[in-house]
Amino acid sequence: MKLKDLTTLMIQRVYILLEEKGLSPKSIRNVHGMLHGMLDKAMKMDLIRKNVSKNCELPPIRKTEMHPLTKEEMGTFMTLAKDDEYYLMMRFDFFTGLRESELIGLTWDCVDFENHTLRIYRQFVRIASGPDKGKMMYTPLKNGKERTITLTVTALNVLREAKRKQNEMHLRAGSSWHNEYNMIFTRSNGMFVRFKTLYVHFKALVGKLNRPEVRFHDIRHTYATLAIQSEVDFKTLSLSLGHATVAFTLDTYGHVSNHMSQNAAAKMEKFIGTL
Repeated sequence: MKLKDLTTLMIQRVYILLEEKGLSPKSIRNVHGMLHGMLDKAMKMDLIRKNVSKNCELPPIRKTEMHPLTKEEMGTFMTLAKDDEYYLMMRFDFFTGLRESELIGLTWDCVDFENHTLRIYRQFVRIASGPDKGKMMYTPLKNGKERTITLTVTALNVLREAKRKQNEMHLRAGSSWHNEYNMIFTRSNGMFVRFKTLYVHFKALVGKLNRPEVRFHDIRHTYATLAIQSEVDFKTLSLSLGHATVAFTLDTYGHVSNHMSQNAAAKMEKFIGTL
């Protein structure tokens, strides 16, 4: 179709069709963002008079409710998980806030023990479409931005223990060991950990904690919430989480910040209120 013949109604119909096919509101907005930018470029090149995508209505994004654990609940969870085969993996995530795909795909080349840092530059995901559909593969990060975070002493100790445990598993497995990508967290035969398996183990533990509504992704929210309560600044937290902007971090965890603001006001009142 020629650009000059494109109409707002045509584009709107495409968005409706995408929604009917099951595409998420966020994905439809991503499609719109790309198309809108292309048509803006066409305007600047005098190929069209106006951007007909401008007035399209987009499906609202419904935020998934967060269920972070409190500091006390996190402590209880660690005690309950102590004997779980994926304990180290879950413990590490509580101290780094990695996405599931980043955690599963971590490889030893990401770790710098000397400088206490972790490089996150790819994710391990199941391909949804195309010739590789269904395969587990490495892809660029969600927003394409590589990041390096400083690890806590606890997180470093988890990695050292993971290395020791992996060496033991390798010896026991012998010739059946298969860690193709040199992953940090693996099954007993060296193969990658399936998210469904990790999810089942995690849900069993939060069930014992009487918090069945907590999802694995809430480990990430727990990390962020506790970081804010520890007065980590939003710029540092945003970089650590790998968010595209600080504004997104503020929008996601603003409710925690508001609570802290109330505490800050109380502290100021106590400090200078009597002057």
